[in-house]
Amino acid sequence: MILISNLPFPQWATALADDTTLTAALMDRLLTTPTSCRSPVTATG
Repeated sequence: MILISNLPFPQWATALADDTTLTAALMDRLLTTPTSCRSPVTATG
């Protein structure tokens, strides 16, 4: 995913309805290293 903004980082909350909680949650999800889950179930067929 590529996220582009012309706003400085401190102003991102204003772009997201002045909601600092939403901005923090979004950044947490975007910047957290993804992990993969492998299911023990395999497809047959």
